[in-house]
Amino acid sequence: MKSQHFLTILKGVFFSFILLLFTVGCSKDDGEPPTAEFSFTPTNPMVNEEVSFTNKSLHATSYQWSAEGTSFSSTDENPKFTFDTA
Repeated sequence: MKSQHFLTILKGVFFSFILLLFTVGCSKDDGEPPTAEFSFTPTNPMVNEEVSFTNKSLHATSYQWSAEGTSFSSTDENPKFTFDTA
């Protein structure tokens, strides 16, 4: 009876360990610092034309976009904004 109980506990520890390895192995944080990079279209926007920004950053987990002198601010991964001045 004791050996059966011990095997049940051992199986639980084994499966817990496997689950822990899977969780750690699949973690998004790979230790690399984020690198900011983006593109936008159209490449020569006119005033009052919507501009789409495409995030090309590496290892980013959150986003903060803004443009000085405008009301443009976003936490979206790929925001859009219409600038009312050149």
